[in-house]
Amino acid sequence: IDADNDFTMLIESKSITPTSSPKFFDGIGYLNVNSSGNLRFRYNSNNHSTAGDFTQTFKWLLRKDSTSMKIYLNGVLTHTITTGIPSGSKDISLEGGMTTNFMIFPVALTDSDCIALTTL
Repeated sequence: IDADNDFTMLIESKSITPTSSPKFFDGIGYLNVNSSGNLRFRYNSNNHSTAGDFTQTFKWLLRKDSTSMKIYLNGVLTHTITTGIPSGSKDISLEGGMTTNFMIFPVALTDSDCIALTTL
């Protein structure tokens, strides 16, 4: 990913176990289900966690533009990050979990598009 530009990254997946999973991806931070069973995006040493049942299918989306990153989960905006926005070229590696769909868009999609893409 060229993080100097806008992008949107979508993951549709489900966790391997209800209490802990390996990372779904690594590169611009990482996404996993932590030992508390929360879906956690760890970026810049900060955890952005959301509670839920991640043994079932879920849709998670990261939208990055020039001023912020927004996280959407199952049709809802859950976090907005405005400091330490990534830059430069970033490799993304898919790791554990059961990812069924992974898409990268070379633009920051609109909020309504992000909600529509992540609605179950």
